[in-house]
Parts: sequence; C-alpha cells; structure tokens
Amino acid sequence: MEYDQYSDIEQFFVLKFSHSDFIRKMTLAVSNGYAVLIEAVDEVLDPAIDTILGKTFYESNDGRTLIKFADKEIDYDHRFRLYMMTKKPNPDYLAEIFIKVNVINFTATFEGLND
Repeated sequence: MEYDQYSDIEQFFVLKFSHSDFIRKMTLAVSNGYAVLIEAVDEVLDPAIDTILGKTFYESNDGRTLIKFADKEIDYDHRFRLYMMTKKPNPDYLAEIFIKVNVINFTATFEGLND
C-alpha cells in the first residue's frame, strides 16, 4: 500500500479574506494541521498571512513549533497546508509574493484541450 501524505488531513477549510471568522479559522487550521483554501484572492494579499507565507516559525524552549499570527504566538502543526485561488487569468503579484509561493496556472485553452 502506497503512503498518501495528505491522508492524515482531518479537515479542510474554504475561506475568503472577507470572512468575519477568517483569523479564528486560520488560527485553528495552523494549530491543528488542517488544510485551507483561500478563494477569490486579489492581487493584494491580506498582511495577516505574511508570516505564514514566509514560514517564519520557530521552536520554543519547551520544544513546540510556534508562529506569530494575528499578533499572537500560536502552535504550528507541520501538516498545515495553504492553497490560494484567484479567478484572474494573469494576476500581477508583487515580486515578494512570487518569492514566497509557488504560482501554478491551470488555465485551459482551446489548443490545450485539443491535445
């Protein structure tokens, strides 16, 4: 049997930056190793996720992995995954965003469909 690295994800959140409970659900996901899909992402990202994108986590004296998020230090679970989706065909992100993330273009073209 082949090991699936994503089979241990217990929960998956679909969020938007505009959700009223965005910070609370992101905190829950980061601390418990849940996956998060942020949809309808514009070309300007919410600065709240900057520490997550930069992977600025660190070890505490008691061995826990922590990250500063929303002005709090929270536990960081290595199973946490963050995905972002935009409807823009060619988003114009700042270079500092491209340094921190992998951008994949899943646009389907007529020529590609013929192949």
